Amino acid sequence: WDKLSSVIDFVERRLSPGEPKVPGTALELLQLLETFAQSREHWLKVAGGAKAEVLEHSFQSRRWAAFEVAVECGAFVGYSATRLAAQMHRFGNGPATARVMTIEVDPVQACIARHFIDLAGVSQIVEVSVGQVRDVLPKGLESFGTASMGLVFMDYKGTIFHSDLELLENIGALSRNCIEVADNVALPGAPLLLWHLAFSPSW
Repeated sequence: WDKLSSVIDFVERRLSPGEPKVPGTALELLQLLETFAQSREHWLKVAGGAKAEVLEHSFQSRRWAAFEVAVECGAFVGYSATRLAAQMHRFGNGPATARVMTIEVDPVQACIARHFIDLAGVSQIVEVSVGQVRDVLPKGLESFGTASMGLVFMDYKGTIFHSDLELLENIGALSRNCIEVADNVALPGAPLLLWHLAFSPSW
């Protein structure tokens, strides 16, 4: 917990005071988290650098309908959820309110994610849900509707990505042109997900 308390202190001491502005404050918070993550004594696993570029490119590579949402599985401290919120604000083609859903199994990390999302001024865009991905995803369908998920970013235990993606397919949550982005596919590895994306006619 020392590292998590350190990152909270690091951000709170350096983030510009005053009313947050979107996307400016969100981008500033992302930069602070990246600076902390790159420190040798503070290393923090967030999807920054080239991974962030892939996520943003994936988001911008499709045309978004006003009802579609982005879903992140594995919130950690809210870094990627904040990035998705900034993207939704700029390119979402409609009101950005409640159009990013992020899921975190660890309640402490979920609280930190909510705190950073609030500091970034994007709490009206991002909903943080606590629980196992397989348990929370059907609730997302209830909230947003059938074929509403335009992008799914999986960033947790890669060995179960395929089963959670299969769940999303089976309950009809994915939009017609949904984009799947996944981290940790090489280490610890997600061979079943990669096989499915490569050979399934759905993808």
